[in-house]
Amino acid sequence: MDSSRNWSWWIRARLNREDYSLALLDLDHFKLINDSFGHATGDKVLKQLAGLMQAQCRQSDAIARIGGEEFAILLPNCAPAQAVNLMDRLRARVADEDFHDDSGQPIRLSISVGLVSGPAGCRSGKDLQDKADHFLYVAKAEGRNRVVQG
Repeated sequence: MDSSRNWSWWIRARLNREDYSLALLDLDHFKLINDSFGHATGDKVLKQLAGLMQAQCRQSDAIARIGGEEFAILLPNCAPAQAVNLMDRLRARVADEDFHDDSGQPIRLSISVGLVSGPAGCRSGKDLQDKADHFLYVAKAEGRNRVVQG
């Protein structure tokens, strides 16, 4: 999600006073997985994570990989408390999931999530994304494997 993307959903939500949330999530210590198990295993882990996100999110939610091991999840019509619950369930599900390398060796994963719910004082979609990114960094700084909402 970058500034060139269509943010009409955000404008519509603000005009209609609809709840919405944006979550940015990142796999914790993903570089270590690539370095230890190889990029093929890293790709396999990312695909498995994408499947978990699809299974845990609502059909109306939009999931996008925005770079490396970072993802964005747009949660339309999602109140702040509901967004926290949804992202915390996803976080716990990832922590409980059995990820493996090609030889079957287990890999433990966790995610950190930065979450912003509208309108959050944002004047643009870019502001919303930047704010969610800030809270993602707070989640990482506070020890990872957590959801931080702002």
